[in-house]
Amino acid sequence: MRVSAIPPADSQIYYGEVGRGRWEGRFTFRLTSWPIFRRARLGIKNRFLILSMATVQRLFGASRMTSEIWLEEKRESLGVVHNAIRLTKWHVPIYVVEETYTLDLDGNSVVVEARERFGPFPFLFRVKKRYPATIHPPGTSSTYWIPLLGADWIATYHVREDRRHLEGRIVCDFAEATETIRKLA
Repeated sequence: MRVSAIPPADSQIYYGEVGRGRWEGRFTFRLTSWPIFRRARLGIKNRFLILSMATVQRLFGASRMTSEIWLEEKRESLGVVHNAIRLTKWHVPIYVVEETYTLDLDGNSVVVEARERFGPFPFLFRVKKRYPATIHPPGTSSTYWIPLLGADWIATYHVREDRRHLEGRIVCDFAEATETIRKLA
């Protein structure tokens, strides 16, 4: 009698086989609708951060993005994944986030817990949040529903066939961001 191994779940492929390691690339951000941005109920702090990011991007171009993903085992789920992301311009931090992804036993659902910070000063503009994500078959694309800067954003990511390049698009009613990153190790 042959014993077959259980294939990895889509989320284990996405984070463990494809994602694990160090990544580097570029991040862009732009406002897509000034009228909707002006009407949005964002608050002064979020409006300031959005305008700051859009201004830096427009004047000086894309930011550098780095990410490092590592895994840990956990019995109640298919695993826990950690991701440390940094956006910088001229080595100055613009956005830093530490995320923990808990992979659901269904193989596709993920709960993200994030601790983020905006700007170069670690004590200002800190946020903690929790939101859902889904990893799509065959473990090379994902969708995240992110509450960010007072708005609801949808982030979609696609891994290229070589499994060493990832492209992301993050959108809300008034803005769009893109990520284009490659795996270093």
